[in-house]
Amino acid sequence: MLSAWLGTQLAERIITTHLSEWRSPMRELILPVELSCRAMDSTPTWRYSIALRLLCVATAPLLCASTVTSQAGDKKGELQPPLPAELRLPPPPTLSPEEAIESFTLESGFKIGLVASEPLIDDPVVAKFDEDGRLWVVEMKGYMPNPDGTGEEIDNGLIAVLEDEDGDGQMDKKTTFLHRLVLPRAIGFAPGGVIVLAPPDLLFCRDLDGDGEAEEVSRIDTGLGGIYSPEHAPNGLMRGIDNWIYLANHNSRYRFHAGKWEKSQVGVGGQWGLSKDDSGRLFFNYNSDPLRVDLTPSHYAIRHPGLGKAKGPNSSVLKQGPVWPVHLTPGVNRGYQKGLLNAGKLSRWTAACGPVIYRGTSFPPSFYGNAFICETAGNLVQRCIIEESDGTLKGSVATPDREFLASTDERFRPVNLFNGPDGNLFVVDFYRGIIQHRLFMTSFLRTQVEDRELATPLGLGRIWRISPNHDNGNEQPQMSTASSETLVQYLDHPQGWWRDTAQRVLVDRGDPAAIPALKILARKGSPLGRLHALWTLEGLNERDTTILKNALQDPDPWVNVAAIRILEPVLASSGIKDFRDSLATIARHGSIDSRRQLALSLSFAPFPGTEKIWAALLENGMSDAPLRTGALSGLQGLEIPLLEVLAEEASWEEKSHGRQALLHDLGRCVAAAGEEEDIAALIADFVLNPGTNVWQKESLLQGMVTGLPRGRTFTGLPPKSVRDLSQLQGSPLQSIAKSLQEKLHWVTVPETSAPQSPAFLAAQERGRRIFRTTCINCHQANGQGLDGLAPPLAGSEWLDKPNSELANIVTNGLDGPINVAGKSWDLVMPGIPSLSNKDVADVLTYIKFRWAKSPEHVLPVQVKKP
Repeated sequence: MLSAWLGTQLAERIITTHLSEWRSPMRELILPVELSCRAMDSTPTWRYSIALRLLCVATAPLLCASTVTSQAGDKKGELQPPLPAELRLPPPPTLSPEEAIESFTLESGFKIGLVASEPLIDDPVVAKFDEDGRLWVVEMKGYMPNPDGTGEEIDNGLIAVLEDEDGDGQMDKKTTFLHRLVLPRAIGFAPGGVIVLAPPDLLFCRDLDGDGEAEEVSRIDTGLGGIYSPEHAPNGLMRGIDNWIYLANHNSRYRFHAGKWEKSQVGVGGQWGLSKDDSGRLFFNYNSDPLRVDLTPSHYAIRHPGLGKAKGPNSSVLKQGPVWPVHLTPGVNRGYQKGLLNAGKLSRWTAACGPVIYRGTSFPPSFYGNAFICETAGNLVQRCIIEESDGTLKGSVATPDREFLASTDERFRPVNLFNGPDGNLFVVDFYRGIIQHRLFMTSFLRTQVEDRELATPLGLGRIWRISPNHDNGNEQPQMSTASSETLVQYLDHPQGWWRDTAQRVLVDRGDPAAIPALKILARKGSPLGRLHALWTLEGLNERDTTILKNALQDPDPWVNVAAIRILEPVLASSGIKDFRDSLATIARHGSIDSRRQLALSLSFAPFPGTEKIWAALLENGMSDAPLRTGALSGLQGLEIPLLEVLAEEASWEEKSHGRQALLHDLGRCVAAAGEEEDIAALIADFVLNPGTNVWQKESLLQGMVTGLPRGRTFTGLPPKSVRDLSQLQGSPLQSIAKSLQEKLHWVTVPETSAPQSPAFLAAQERGRRIFRTTCINCHQANGQGLDGLAPPLAGSEWLDKPNSELANIVTNGLDGPINVAGKSWDLVMPGIPSLSNKDVADVLTYIKFRWAKSPEHVLPVQVKKP
């Protein structure tokens, strides 16, 4: 049954991935294919033959790639000085696990021990414990099998299950759950099975006969990338506290609910690795940006296209800073750049990944809630202390001048960290010489790879356990056979792994007999027990209004937050009648986190009847950007009614930064929607109203100028209020009003700001498709970019540069620091050399039409490669 799927999945997977990432129209021939194992026994022969013929076409560019004179990561015109003599090191020895232990330096009071290694496992990149303490491992055997990356498309990856049969803490038994995968990159647990990210597919896999191997494989989603560019593709598959499954570097989340898989959009965050804290906030990072957090859930932040992305998600916790390797590290991809190496050692983050928030009890209490972050190129793990104040998180290095874990072994490659059921910290060690993908490898690094024999050996890998010196325990869970009553008790366990896993098992089990005990825990448990009980009830579709009303009045702010979120369907269907007093109290006196959540969730209730709560909420939180923008994210089309409510509040007469920012954002949202009636009403009722203060008018007008779509054209005559803008007196009102009038156009026949020939329209559409498959994850659909990853395109002065220069950036990339819209960005944008001249011209046509001052049809001849 499984063999038929495996017989076609390699060809289909490579084709769908490469054709998607190479933007070929042939992709449409493959994507509609369903991957259900039960239907594969009768797979027609034509599917194999077409798949194999297309496979030859799809892989030809890989087989013909030149690797002799230059590397894909080289930047045009950038000098790469050779290493000085003192940094030309001999090949590093390949250490056995026993020898590798001697290479480690640990923070005082800790020890490191082996959990698994070759030959039991090869090339591990992810590992997770299941409810019975078995260790599931993702083996990415195909990654960079040589410096050219040729052969990555071979289906040699697998998902393994490891067991410790003798209880000594080391794994003894391996069962291959799923094999013949191309660069698998994530695993998660789901009701009755396992979800696997096997590029480009997200698969649901089931073991039907209990032999430990998957007999049924079906596709949940596709198009997730990960073969052509493994460094920049989705990963993670972590169950959130809200029962959704989240990924890093992906714009969707997933949930199995009411007998089917659901998918909803979220904000993109992270590059490799995903973790969460006790409250459920998601943590992630980027290679040069070691730790970021979603202060508020990102799915709320993307609701209002006129607003852009609300603040709160993807907030910085620990900024770029120093790292302290314990040996010379010349083998860093861009080690020739000034300042990256200091005395031959990596000086700052360049390969941050795999963060985890420690939530166990084996370590000293002061370690609880700390972040641990891998620096793969520096062969180390750094510990970060996180402090919370007024709704913000700030990280600091726990032990400056030394790391929590570091190795003198250059082949030690920590790529992921995770909590275990025994309360200890576990490290996934990819153990190999090459860690940089071919798309970004420089000639500087390639020379070292060859001179120092870093390309081999392959097929190694370890998983390590870090524990206190005094730790001898090895607590093994058995949750699959535990009663629901016992699982409910685990929700109040002191360790995060036990609480998270018990919640997952209870929700996936769907046992209604657990509900009475959950309701008791929701009232009488510890704060964390109450929090997990609420979310477990939500996962069981149990929204007891009495329980939720009590939770709104709970002294713990995160219990309040959970209650507000869980109430959203109730607010949408029944309004706030039964909860008005509790919500009003939170709006006036709640913690910053509960007030932020109320700002995100109150819009689920009908606006009439909530006006006073909105006024109180914004009065107390307008200076907080996540609260202010989060509120607006759910009020699309209700900006003017909200303004009318605020205008009745006497306190709004007083000028403040928060009030100015809110009015600016309201004006921007109304203008961005581009509705003539609303624009005219905003000007007439507020901007031209003699009772409106000058500073209020300025803020609204500035927001409208910022938000109005370029070239927005209306038919007929301008409304009287727009014509009357010229009557505004004083500076800067007059100049702002003039700018707004210049952006508004009324004509008798519709026109646009650029010629709309059929060829121009076709180029826009082709460019839009390329942008959505290539650029959107970083620069975002609204062109606003992503903090810590990519600057905005909207409003960027860089779009005014010559097309030839822009084409060079698209093709060859760009290194920071650069300034965009007044902000400095010290990042690396990878080039996309595989794009044809026509592709580059089309995507620039689309980008310029969307966000440039002067849209134009860019032609291939204008971007021709030298």
